[in-house]
Amino acid sequence: MYPDAVTSSEAVVAAPRVWLRALVDGLGREAEAYVVDANAVVLEAVGEECLAVAARLDELAATITAALESGRTIAATWSRDGEPLSASVTPLNAESAIVAVRRARRRESRFGAIIERASEIVIVTDGGGHVIYANDGTAAALDCATESVLGCSIFDLLHPDDVRGALESFAARVADAAPMGALELRFRRADGGFRVLEIIATNLLADAAVGGVVWHARDLSERREAQQRFRQLFERSPVAQAIVRPNVPGLIANATFADLFGTTRAALATLDASELAHADDRHSLHDDYVRLHAGEVSHIMTDRRYVRVDGESFDGRVSVSALRGDDGGIEFFLITLEDVTAEKRAAEAVASSEARFRALVDNSPDIVAIMYPDGEWEASDQATRLLGYANGFELPGGVLSLVHPEDVSRAAEALQDVLAEVRAAADPLELRLRAADGSYRDFECVGRNLGHDADVGGVVITARDVTQRKRSEHALRAAEERFRIAFEHSPVVISLVKLDGTIIDINPSGCALLGAEYDAVVGTAAELAVHPDDRQHAMDATVRQLAGEEERVEFRMLSTNGEVRWVLSHASLVPARREGDEPYVLTLQADISARKELEAQLQRQATRDALTDLLNRHAVMEHLTHLFARRVREPVAVMFADLDRFKAVNDTFGHAAGDETLRVVADRIRGAVRSEDSCARLGGDEFVVVCEHPGAVDDVLRLAGRVRDRIALPIAVGDTTVSVDASIGVAVASPGDDVASLLLRADAAAYRAKHAGGGRAELAFD
Repeated sequence: MYPDAVTSSEAVVAAPRVWLRALVDGLGREAEAYVVDANAVVLEAVGEECLAVAARLDELAATITAALESGRTIAATWSRDGEPLSASVTPLNAESAIVAVRRARRRESRFGAIIERASEIVIVTDGGGHVIYANDGTAAALDCATESVLGCSIFDLLHPDDVRGALESFAARVADAAPMGALELRFRRADGGFRVLEIIATNLLADAAVGGVVWHARDLSERREAQQRFRQLFERSPVAQAIVRPNVPGLIANATFADLFGTTRAALATLDASELAHADDRHSLHDDYVRLHAGEVSHIMTDRRYVRVDGESFDGRVSVSALRGDDGGIEFFLITLEDVTAEKRAAEAVASSEARFRALVDNSPDIVAIMYPDGEWEASDQATRLLGYANGFELPGGVLSLVHPEDVSRAAEALQDVLAEVRAAADPLELRLRAADGSYRDFECVGRNLGHDADVGGVVITARDVTQRKRSEHALRAAEERFRIAFEHSPVVISLVKLDGTIIDINPSGCALLGAEYDAVVGTAAELAVHPDDRQHAMDATVRQLAGEEERVEFRMLSTNGEVRWVLSHASLVPARREGDEPYVLTLQADISARKELEAQLQRQATRDALTDLLNRHAVMEHLTHLFARRVREPVAVMFADLDRFKAVNDTFGHAAGDETLRVVADRIRGAVRSEDSCARLGGDEFVVVCEHPGAVDDVLRLAGRVRDRIALPIAVGDTTVSVDASIGVAVASPGDDVASLLLRADAAAYRAKHAGGGRAELAFD
């Protein structure tokens, strides 16, 4: 760090050599010192020449000290134009000293602004690691306010797995005052994520201008991401690539490289790169690496023979690049290798043919033809392969007779433009050419007039078969049209959703289900159409679907008028097809409300008494069995209620009146018990109440009394009023009970209550 612009002169007097060395080391350049009075020493950096430790440091320090002790206002100047260091002390009037002070303070302000606004992170901690300063770069990197980290331990800002190593390194540097080597540490961001930073810590605790440990940090996140992208490109590249590290045996190869040599990546990791080269070519490989190491070149491309593991040799075109680190040393060599055996053989064949055929590429996927001024023409073998004509076939009407009649005029006009050199070679013309079987294929044709080239002497036409591409484009348009028709007319809700959850398209069925117009739905968040209670479930299930972990999910959707509809939903990710496109999510949602309603109805019919809508015998027995499975933790009690005088109601007023009476009794029982209690009708005029966490026995008996009192109230049935009562048996589960014995004890207690006159509750015996 730079020394403070204004420093106590007493410190200079007490330790002039230390102060002067700090000035020299800190500013690292030619400097001046202005001693204004007994209270201020102004340091001012000038020039750019870097200073070493001054040979006359002691002498200069003594001169300044003597000037201070005499109370003089002076200027001390030193420079290094040569050896040794020259120094002088001259009187300085007060006005000049004040100007110097102001100038130094302005420079201090500039230095402070630079540090404060630097993009790099600068943090100062005390000897215990607590942050006493952080610049704006810190706030930007950690996405937090600077004040939020002041006073915090810097180790609390680190990833837990990085704390131990950082503490050990920090403690060692604080102890020996040595600078900390570069460390890669993960710092916590305000959003909970982590950012990888390269840290260099410098111990300036003894520096009066700093008084702390200075942490300089550089953000490595982008570099890490770039490394990851490089790794993915390397691993998935269809090009054979390998990495070799200096003085480290083995190759790090991608799968394409291993396949090229007919071996595995693991096997290549144990081989030296030179072992892959043909024995006769290894000397040239060694020479290339020597040139790369020496820095004569940074990249070499050459042809060399290589040998596969089965002993077969092939011609390879190898590209080797030396990638160097910040220190200039080679970190690794990147090798790209291509099997060019076939290309070399083709080149040898072309070299033996006539000069004009050197302009043709026989192994090109395109047709290459030459039209001469006398009307003769020649074409590459690709014309035979694509169009099916025999080699050297003749066309009675010339080469233009291959062109579809509707395209002939455009072809002739384009040919004239090529001859006049007014048509660019990069401007293709789409033409239909006739094949030997009479069909037509689509081609993109470009021409170039090389009549002035003695080796060619005509117009070179290159025709690329785009039939498949045209068919694919047509098929794509047809598929898109079919999708649009299906999209518009499908009874299933189809929507296209951006990755941020925004609806970008929805079909009419979706608008109908939501009860909203198209323009009111597009642009809104898809989650708003989901019932609030199901949103988290729907979002989690959709994420699993996109990851291929779940086939379908059911949840409720909410229309604008409040109507709730159940849907069966499936989501899939549609990747971007072209550059510039964005991926999106395709969702299909079938309305299953009718099915869910039927399921609920069937569930109710299976578990509910049809007359009273209370639990039926089967359901209450299952409920008790479940409670007994955990009764050690949760006590259970049962009330068994048998109606008194109900037979008289049936006999006197008929079964319809009896059914109405049972419905009223069921409602009264349901209203008398607690919300956590379960009510059931076993059949006839017998009812059961299951009490979870019943409390004391007296509490259960009071609850039974309340049920009996409610039942005993008069009941209006048609034009008359009837009255029934209830004999109730109460049983609290004991350790020896099971479901059957508990109900049996409650039934027996109800029987005793009925024979005791009815209209009362009896506690069952243990």
